[in-house]
Amino acid sequence: MPAAATDDDRSPVTFVVPGTRPASRGAGAAGVAVAAPSDVVSGTVKDAVRLQARRAGGELLRLQAVPGEDVVVLRLAEGPVLVLHPHTARDLMLAQQAGAKRSGGTAAPGEVEVPAQLRWRGLEQAAPTRGGGSLGDVLLAGLEVVTGLFKDPAADFVAGAVVAKVDGQVEAGVYRLQRDGLAPLKDSGRKVDTVPSAGSEPLLVLVHGTFVETVSTFGKLWALHPQQVAALFDRYAERVYALDHPTLGVSPIANALTLVQALPAGARLHLLTHSRGGLVAEVLARVAGELQAGRGIGAADLAFFPGADYAGQRAELQQLAAAVKAKGLVVERVVRVACPARGTLLASQRLDAYLSVLKWSLELAGLPVVPAMLDFLTEVARRRADPGQIPGLAAMIPDTPLVRWLNEAGEPIPGQLRVLAGDLEGDSLGSWLKTLLADAFYWTDNDIVVHTSSMYGGTPRDPARGGSASFFLDQGGKSTHFNYFSNERSVRAVTAALREDEPDGWRPIGPLSWAGQDSGGLRAARRSSGSETAAAERPAVFVIPGILGSHLKDGDRRIWLSLRLVAGLDRLAYEPGSERVQPDGAIGLVYDDLMEHLAATHEVIEFAFDWRRPLEDEARRLATAVEAELDRRSASGQPVRIVAHSMGGVLARTMQLEAPKTWERLLKREGARVLMLGTPNGGSWAPMQVLSGDDTFGNALAAFGSPLRNRRARQLMAEMPGFIQLQANLLDTQLGLGREATWRQLATQDLQRVQEANWWHAHGGEAPMAAYEWGVPPQAVLDRAVALRQRLDAQREHELPRFADKLLLVVGQAEFTPDGFEWGPDGFSYLDACRSGDGRVPLASALLPGVRTWTLDAEHGSLPDVKAAFAAYTELLQQGDTAQLPRLEAPATRAGAAAAVEHVHSRPSRGRSATRPASLERQVFTIDSAQRAPLRAGPTPLKVQLLNGNLGFVRSTLMVGHSRSLTLSGSEAVVNKLIGNAMRDSLDAGLYPDAIGSHQLFINTRVDPDNPWRLPQPQRVLVVGLGEEGKLTEATLAETVRQGTIAWVQRIAQSAEGAGVTLELSATLMGSGGVGMTPAGAARAIALGVHQANERLAAVPRAGWPRVSTLVLVELYLERASEAWNGLQVLAESARGQFEIAPTIASGVGALRRQVDSGYRGASYDFISATSAHDGVITFALDTRRARTEVRAVSTQGALIRELVRKAASEANTDPRLGRTLLQLLVPPEVEPFLGGSERMLLEVDEATSPIPWELLDTSPGPGSAAVARDDDRPWAIRTALLRKLRTDNFRQQVQDAHADDAVLVIGEPACDPAIYPPLPGARAEAEAVAAAFSATGGVGAARVKAVAAGADATTVINALFERRYRIVHVAGHGEPLERDAHGALKRTGGVVLSDHTFLGPSEIRSMRTVPELVFVNCCHLAKRDSGRTLQAPRFDRAAFAAGVADSLIEIGVRCVIAAGWAVGDAAAQVFAETFYREILRRRPFVLAVAAAREAAWNVDRSDNSWAAYQAYGDPNWVYRKNADEDVVAALPPREEFQTIASPMGLALALEEQAVRVQWMGADRTEQLERVRHLEARFGALWGGMGAVAEAYGVAYREAGDNDAAITWYERALAAGDGSATMKVQEQLHNLRARRGWQRGQRAQPGSPAWERAHAEIEDAAERLAVLAALQPSVERLSLVGSAHKRLALLQQQAGHAVAAGRRLAEAAAAYGQAEQMAAARQDPQLFYPALNRMTLEYVLSFGQRGWAGFEAADVAAVVRSLHASIATEPDFWAHAATIELDLLQALAGRRLAAERAALELRFATLADRVKSVRMWGSVADNAGLVLGVHATRTRGAEAAAAKALLAVLEGYARGD
Repeated sequence: MPAAATDDDRSPVTFVVPGTRPASRGAGAAGVAVAAPSDVVSGTVKDAVRLQARRAGGELLRLQAVPGEDVVVLRLAEGPVLVLHPHTARDLMLAQQAGAKRSGGTAAPGEVEVPAQLRWRGLEQAAPTRGGGSLGDVLLAGLEVVTGLFKDPAADFVAGAVVAKVDGQVEAGVYRLQRDGLAPLKDSGRKVDTVPSAGSEPLLVLVHGTFVETVSTFGKLWALHPQQVAALFDRYAERVYALDHPTLGVSPIANALTLVQALPAGARLHLLTHSRGGLVAEVLARVAGELQAGRGIGAADLAFFPGADYAGQRAELQQLAAAVKAKGLVVERVVRVACPARGTLLASQRLDAYLSVLKWSLELAGLPVVPAMLDFLTEVARRRADPGQIPGLAAMIPDTPLVRWLNEAGEPIPGQLRVLAGDLEGDSLGSWLKTLLADAFYWTDNDIVVHTSSMYGGTPRDPARGGSASFFLDQGGKSTHFNYFSNERSVRAVTAALREDEPDGWRPIGPLSWAGQDSGGLRAARRSSGSETAAAERPAVFVIPGILGSHLKDGDRRIWLSLRLVAGLDRLAYEPGSERVQPDGAIGLVYDDLMEHLAATHEVIEFAFDWRRPLEDEARRLATAVEAELDRRSASGQPVRIVAHSMGGVLARTMQLEAPKTWERLLKREGARVLMLGTPNGGSWAPMQVLSGDDTFGNALAAFGSPLRNRRARQLMAEMPGFIQLQANLLDTQLGLGREATWRQLATQDLQRVQEANWWHAHGGEAPMAAYEWGVPPQAVLDRAVALRQRLDAQREHELPRFADKLLLVVGQAEFTPDGFEWGPDGFSYLDACRSGDGRVPLASALLPGVRTWTLDAEHGSLPDVKAAFAAYTELLQQGDTAQLPRLEAPATRAGAAAAVEHVHSRPSRGRSATRPASLERQVFTIDSAQRAPLRAGPTPLKVQLLNGNLGFVRSTLMVGHSRSLTLSGSEAVVNKLIGNAMRDSLDAGLYPDAIGSHQLFINTRVDPDNPWRLPQPQRVLVVGLGEEGKLTEATLAETVRQGTIAWVQRIAQSAEGAGVTLELSATLMGSGGVGMTPAGAARAIALGVHQANERLAAVPRAGWPRVSTLVLVELYLERASEAWNGLQVLAESARGQFEIAPTIASGVGALRRQVDSGYRGASYDFISATSAHDGVITFALDTRRARTEVRAVSTQGALIRELVRKAASEANTDPRLGRTLLQLLVPPEVEPFLGGSERMLLEVDEATSPIPWELLDTSPGPGSAAVARDDDRPWAIRTALLRKLRTDNFRQQVQDAHADDAVLVIGEPACDPAIYPPLPGARAEAEAVAAAFSATGGVGAARVKAVAAGADATTVINALFERRYRIVHVAGHGEPLERDAHGALKRTGGVVLSDHTFLGPSEIRSMRTVPELVFVNCCHLAKRDSGRTLQAPRFDRAAFAAGVADSLIEIGVRCVIAAGWAVGDAAAQVFAETFYREILRRRPFVLAVAAAREAAWNVDRSDNSWAAYQAYGDPNWVYRKNADEDVVAALPPREEFQTIASPMGLALALEEQAVRVQWMGADRTEQLERVRHLEARFGALWGGMGAVAEAYGVAYREAGDNDAAITWYERALAAGDGSATMKVQEQLHNLRARRGWQRGQRAQPGSPAWERAHAEIEDAAERLAVLAALQPSVERLSLVGSAHKRLALLQQQAGHAVAAGRRLAEAAAAYGQAEQMAAARQDPQLFYPALNRMTLEYVLSFGQRGWAGFEAADVAAVVRSLHASIATEPDFWAHAATIELDLLQALAGRRLAAERAALELRFATLADRVKSVRMWGSVADNAGLVLGVHATRTRGAEAAAAKALLAVLEGYARGD
């Protein structure tokens, strides 16, 4: 193995490369010209090779690079261009080779082989259990050697020109920013020497990272998210600044000083930082925090910066502290984005590689790479510069002084820290390569520049001073280092973190912010047990915690478990003989509940112990405490008992060894007992796993330290005698674990395996190696552990049996428990016992001879925390027995138990580290949640699983919600279709639930015509009412879920299936698309409601009702599912033991990543609430397709508004300025854009805001405005299709809705006093026209229209009103408003004017028994409200107010109401009504019909405001149906559906959703094709050149059935230059091409040009599919290859080319055979598909040949097993057809077709009776035609006739005969 080169070695490095050189001075590698200027760095290409895979006889080329003169340029296919020092390039190439091959191969000594494929080798190489061996392959496109580089003459690199050039991009200082744009700051004139004082308000300062400046870092925030920027400026009132600063030549301390010098005295700072800028903020926060806490910066801080090398930083730190103190600055909030708080591994070594990746990150984010950075990169690569010599970069190197100082604070500081961390995940071809490359540097999650775990570092925040630390993790294919301020999700998280005190989605960084009664470090108070006398009269119980379970203190300050331990592990080091560290109580989070329970029957004595010390020392202290308690109870004779968890049980046993008389005295007393919970009586393998980095104990401890000092944490544990005394098998002489040399050998060999597998890290001094070094116990510690183990084992055999009746044991259960280790050919691994242990203690190790044992289904750390078991524990202590826990009967001997246990290999440390930090203290003690077993003792917690998938694949009962509406939308509409429209039928019948607490259960009886075997999915649907839109809360949602669940469970209990069942319930995230309800809130409320239902059901034990054991929350979008999952974590922690949340989100069928650019809203309209609870204050709440639930209140002058409303709400108003004035007075500026931009809007108003003429508001720019003139001059209420919704609590409780078959009532100009009311000929004509329209063919028919003639008197009108059930009521005539006297009493009811001074008013309306769907009152003044009541709170006597006919209609439950707010013109009224009904009868939704009617009325006379008088209330999506049988769904036109798409990602998601709708939701292909074509016409030219977008078009067109368009877009995706398309593109493209060629070839004449083109297309597609299958084989790809070759063969047969056809059939058979083998190896249930195809071709090729005896019996048996498995799990047509096809093949092979034909035809006929799909039978006929055709031609007589007859039958099915 060659040694690593030294930096001063100038010997040329020779690279041996497979590839080609340019023939002349033309294009070189990857298009680079040799002897021409480099396109990457400033130099000349000295040599270049384009790489290619080496084939036999291929040439190997040699390139030389001279260190100090040349650099090596590596071009990764679709990845970065790496500019490297020759030695770095050499190390990278050596890292590709296995250790045994590094000195071999074709390269001569001293040469380095360069493979065409770079295989990044990860930890899997050192882990025998992971399989594989690499992280993947990256293609190397080219290698160049560049010379003639610019050489900086400065010997001191930091003082050189290249560093100055980079830092010279900025003029250091603080700049004021503007909300309307972010332009370059240097020389802008916006620099401020001193920031103006903000008084008590905070300042926001932005701080950029390395190599960039403010604009390049934050520019996209302004460019892409102006609304978020505006929100920040609103929050900080223009007090937004940026610090532009050099990042190389100076340290972050100096940068912080620059900021402080410009700040005003007393400033309160909020800092938004990126990357290295976070270190600047953290430095300032630390200094300010230390001063605020009264500590300051002292000698201990300066000691972190030792020696002359750091004298400058010491001075800078002192200057900074002085400046901060002088100005009294406070750092309140720091939002750090991707900060290398613990350093970045890329910066630690090989700076040239780091800079190459950094440059690539900038390019990926679309940010410019300035020439200064390229020069810097070149010089770094030439010199191989040490980053430690560059102050700005040294700050980012792990374990350097500044990083250590920031992470090793002695005390926490005040202030809020919010960390936005990133983790790049591969979800496309490009991001897959990014992930692959970055993982080669990190071995852990990262954003290409900073590893994720480093982002969580920093100084702890002090909860006692209001401090906190929280994080938000942004994961995905776009989560790269410079993309955070482009990504919508991260931008929203950042702005929320700055603006809000408790932003949603942010979770605690546990080690930096643990809070609790004593987490600040102060000692906890000892629990009181009452008076001494009273205590002595009760039994005592000692509670002894396990390892790590006791707090430890240093003096009076707690150090474990406390945030003071962060990066301060040395405080825990065991010092023999020292009493500095003392126990300080049990950890309350684990033991408090148990101790409180025991306190009801015992005096609880909490015996915390120092788990670091030898157990013998602590055992003697325990004996002293036990003696004291026994003495206190001498008179009472009460017993003293012990409950000991884990290590505590070993401590109790050690007390018997150290103080046998105390032990005897303890157990001699009547009732005394020792209860052990999960005690490792025979030892545990946890100590070894901690020391090797494979156990969460050790990893939790290491998490408190510097990220790359893991070995220090492990060595610290190795030197703790008490800890090592728990190690198992110390006495096994063959293992030799009692010798330090054995441990050291294991540690050395294990590390060597890692090093051999990872040359890049091992031979470059890379820090990650520290993560894989063991802690080794000293021999003295081992000797003491061995001695105790010998005594304990002897005690086990000889002493303990005497006390067996006093000893009790409870053991836990986990799936896997470490139970030994093994060193094999693949290295070191642990042996895990399967289902025989609690996760840390093997069952055999826990058991004691003769000691009764009980089991609890909980893992080791949870045994003392399972509330359901507490009663059993008490019973065991008091009575010595219990029936509440299962008894472990007749436990085997230790050896016997071990012999019967199955073991598997594992190596936990070789997996990836967690991307999220510990949020809760509990996570230190528990095993990984994926291994945690569910609790079965006592009441079972509700299991909750998040499923990201499609509703159509839910099998269990599905719960959905319904808000009050006449339509089904969103999830409801989808589910209704799945169950055959039963829900819609119930809604039409008026039986559908909508009120909170109401519910209805639907049984799914729908049969899928294409798959009648499949059980209905979902089997049942439970609909629960959600009440009025906008009013749902978590409490009301939980209530309605509870009631619905109870009713459903009772229904199940009454059925035959109800006995003794445990139920699973699925639910959508109900209500989370509306105002005020987030996905997290919905998830919490639903889970809580189901849990409450279980509690109520359990409260009636005699009923024996079943319980819901599992709740599955189904959400289509992953983004919303993730938010819901986080919300459930909060619920689980607040209600411990009641919920068991699945550790991950399950992936289902048809899932989508996130919704389109708009915020989630299931409705087709925007919802804005404008209500007033106080005089003069309007509260707005938004839930639009662009924003959601943003609440803003605006104060107004009530008197002024009332006067304006009085003038505006009048037919005399012709002043256009009033609308604009009202808008500016009433609507906050941030709400106005949502009013102006919506196409459909539902505006919620209440009694105080409904008098406002909202329809008149003018959102267009005022006269003289600089804004661009609007092309659309229509009024806002017409442009936006505005409807109203009245918020009222005065609804009729029982509503009898009209039916679709009910009548229509039309009243036109009833009789009234002609002296007062003039004739209304327009009203008469209008009524006649409406009646005629409904009587005509498109209406309900004349028999169902009741038309009251003009001039009818009051009696006739009232009689008609109550004569029949009406679904639609139309009234045209005069109207009068209500009238009050001077005292506010009702003087006149008002309403429609009738004869004899009477009215059709509120009382008459309320008397209607059947509630119409639509009431249109086309009268002047009818909807007019008392303008004097505007913006006043409603009176309590609502009935006295009698708010007019419109209100009364809404109150009784009419869904759609139209009434006029002031007098309207006769002509305009007629046009409005006629247009409205014309649109209604065309099945247009209510909202669009109103909009069309308003526009028509406006066009009659645009100076008249009659069009705005019409106030329409109701359901926007209500659609008229001619009768109950007509099913009309108001679909959005494509332009409206996709109006919110504003980005390529949004377009790709929209296209993805169209494909999913066809594939999984049963959407009509024709309709979907229209949508996809609309998206292409609208966005194709704009974004179609991007690979990911083009791919999305291809997928959408493929699913919509337009294969030609799909092929075109797939080809565009491959041609795109951005590399964002996935690898699936080629597979789908060539599969479609093969299918298209086959279709065209079938129609063409053999030998014709068209036939030749079709043949060539299939042939080319087959070859390309074969290449794909060779690179990355899969069952599907290999089957596609076989299918393409089979089609070619059929074409060849058409042309009579038998030989060529046979060759193609052989190739097809080979491909299907490979697919079959792969399916068998993977146990794929779909094995039958490739197997049957292969057998079909085998028959065709082999029939009649000598030696072929038919199919192998094993092959037939494998297909039968596959078919049976498929039918048992997912029965469908194809599996049933395949069973018949298999028998057909066997009959053909055995020449038994004539004999078996009748049986086969009968089976096919039976199948055809159940499934009649022509498409499916066409596929069967095609496949059968191949074999039956061969059989018919190669046999004679009855066999040939049978083949022809059977084929004719199948072809008939294919035709639909």
